[in-house]
Amino acid sequence: DGAEQLSIRKVIQAGFSPPYIKSLQPAISREANRVVESIAGKKVIDLVSEVAGIVPAAVLSWMLGGDSLGTEVVNRWTNVIMSSPRRSTNQRRGNGMLNVYRRLVKLGRRPTALETELRQCEQFIESLLRKSLDERSGGWMIELLCESYHNGSISMAEMIDLCMTFVVAASETTTSSIGTATKILACDHELQTVLRSDESLIDSFIEEVLRYDSPTQRRPRFVVKDTQFNEVIFREGDRVI
Repeated sequence: DGAEQLSIRKVIQAGFSPPYIKSLQPAISREANRVVESIAGKKVIDLVSEVAGIVPAAVLSWMLGGDSLGTEVVNRWTNVIMSSPRRSTNQRRGNGMLNVYRRLVKLGRRPTALETELRQCEQFIESLLRKSLDERSGGWMIELLCESYHNGSISMAEMIDLCMTFVVAASETTTSSIGTATKILACDHELQTVLRSDESLIDSFIEEVLRYDSPTQRRPRFVVKDTQFNEVIFREGDRVI
């Protein structure tokens, strides 16, 4: 419910303060420069797999696992979560995919390959969290959640769900934004010239890209009760965009 979401939001809100986010800039810049240098001289590249998807995954790796994760791991779990059509209608208080998996087994239905991978993803994140709880070590996001867990502000199921939501929200939107910005520049040589001649305009350009072509194009929702909108009737449980 709304009160529960507000309490969970407060848990992580302090960690997203402007000073902390700004403190990440040097490390992000170094990673971005490394990625750009790795493609220098290539005549053809895959922008998403070689650039746009690499930098966000690296940052997420630091936030979740410190030095223990890599971009390949983050990208793998991002793809698994994004591929699931049923990833979270109600996963708070322990109603996550792991419990769904157990119910399927109990009912005798064989889980799909995707459901099994999603279960493995939750188990992987839970192992990171439990390791941090025991050793007081891990990435910034994990440590922040574990601190809240110790003071009773959040449950293990909620921590897992927040981590999975965080992985997708941060990785997918940033990758899309980089891709969109590059496409705009590739189609507008005059704009390229303007930005190269005055680099102070780049920040404004990035802000306008977010408005011009949003990184989040659609978001599915489930109808909670029969509803009619103009001539269209939506039934309880229907999935809409």
